[in-house]
Amino acid sequence: MAGTLPVERRREVASQLARDDHARELLHMAYEAMDATKPFAAPAPKETAPPAAPRRADRRAVRWASGLRRLSRYAAAAMVVLAVGLSLRLAFGP
Repeated sequence: MAGTLPVERRREVASQLARDDHARELLHMAYEAMDATKPFAAPAPKETAPPAAPRRADRRAVRWASGLRRLSRYAAAAMVVLAVGLSLRLAFGP
């Protein structure tokens, strides 16, 4: 399991495991037990690179999105004015 056996001994063990089901089962259980006792290591912190300067396409996309947001605000305000005007016309109209 640790990979420290010489090549000759490793071949002997492999042939024994090929013949013996019980030995394979014991080896498997030993491997699972060894794996279960390994401590959980915390992931290494990622190195943070300095922020890159925004590219021209990125700046253009941000400008376009802010322009679209501004346009949607104007459209919403126009709809509110239209709704208020229409309701006043219907309420007080002839």
